Amino acid sequence: MSFTHFQKTKHFTKRFRRQLHVWVLILVFTSFCYLETSQIVLAESLTNPNNSPAAEVIEAVRQDLSNRTNLESDRFKLVKSNQKTWPDGCLGLPRSDEMCTQALVEGWQIVIESGDRTWIYRTDARGRTIRLESEK
Repeated sequence: MSFTHFQKTKHFTKRFRRQLHVWVLILVFTSFCYLETSQIVLAESLTNPNNSPAAEVIEAVRQDLSNRTNLESDRFKLVKSNQKTWPDGCLGLPRSDEMCTQALVEGWQIVIESGDRTWIYRTDARGRTIRLESEK
């Protein structure tokens, strides 16, 4: 059976409309996911009004310190935290063999103690980048 030009065009148009509907649904869904993520980040910023680091930042520092000292992470006490803007992706503490992004990074300076020992850490805002600044 042979389609006429009109039938071929009508068939193509139907198929195109179905595909268009699918792409519109995908676009709407991804937009919704993006907005949902934005709302979560906004909610986090409202519940943590930038005067203390989030719990996951402190836990990341404790875990790093636990790995360095072979002590349990719950032995480390948060003494002080200050919000900082670091000069680069290495939080102002580049290693000799690494390149650092040259963008300002919002984060924290965190002071942790255990017994008579004190550690000062630098982190980004979410605790994904952590650097030991000093140990006393």
